[in-house]
Amino acid sequence: MKSAVITTLSRTGANRLWRKLSARTMPILFFHGVLPEDEARPFNSSGKFASPEKLTEYLGRIARTFKVVPFEDIVERGIKGGGLRNAMALTFDDGYANNYAYALPALEALGMPFTVFVTTGFTDTDHLSWNDRLEFAVHNAAGRLLNAHLMNEDFSLATPRDRRHVIARLKSLLKEKPLREIEDEVGRIFSALQADPSDARLKHVGYLSSAQIKEMAARGVDFGAHTVTHPILSREEPGRVRREVTESMAALEKLTGKKVASFAYPNGRRQDYDENVINEVKRAGMAAAVTSIYGLARPGDSPYEIKRIVFDSRWPYEVFETRVSGILGALKV
Repeated sequence: MKSAVITTLSRTGANRLWRKLSARTMPILFFHGVLPEDEARPFNSSGKFASPEKLTEYLGRIARTFKVVPFEDIVERGIKGGGLRNAMALTFDDGYANNYAYALPALEALGMPFTVFVTTGFTDTDHLSWNDRLEFAVHNAAGRLLNAHLMNEDFSLATPRDRRHVIARLKSLLKEKPLREIEDEVGRIFSALQADPSDARLKHVGYLSSAQIKEMAARGVDFGAHTVTHPILSREEPGRVRREVTESMAALEKLTGKKVASFAYPNGRRQDYDENVINEVKRAGMAAAVTSIYGLARPGDSPYEIKRIVFDSRWPYEVFETRVSGILGALKV
């Protein structure tokens, strides 16, 4: 149903007309990383890694419709002010090293500012996120998924579709747990599926180093905090929440020598943060926080619950264009 509506809106040009009529609403794009397709494949069931070619193509087309501005401008002049006409901001979550290798040169070449929300505890480590380890294990597994404590039956992994289904189901269940339980369960799955932790392909989803962050900041990249260890904050006790917020902010300020003014809630659904989390972000002195809730930023919105549009590398440009137009929200599709 939704895909049919998007196709119709794209073919008729209704998306472009709506964009013209609501030019003061502001899309904030939400990327994770940029990787060549063959490197991204074991981690990309949700389309979170754009290829360098697709990123460059989309940014070129975006430049014909939008003015890409710093995220701070969206907050101060757009949300707190009267809105910015045809403005868009670009953000990247987590702090993958491929942001340095691929996103930075592509965006610099086009003169487009962007913000990276960094999970600071992963900097200068060989840590891999549980999401990426889970995807890698299932992508490379043979046979059936056995002994996943969260699932009461075995699931076939015979086809790519089967694997995507298992990954989505496991992620949905795991996100209801505290981080320690998630890590334990993913460790069991990784071992049960005989995934190799030394596989060279895993290096493609490593994280930024301190040196890379310092260089990017010196070249004008904006950085925001994204916790220390990426827990879903509404699942954690208040003391842990405060440390995750304040320590990630302090670590980035030390590295960049600049004030960190923004925060991204891990996972970012409305159930993944609460009033206590919002208050901790405010108490730390940050001016804004972003979610992963679909929508466009508007004048008068809360600067601590800013909606974004996640980028899915599987979308044709016409689907992307419809999503950033804002018409889906207006139609409640």
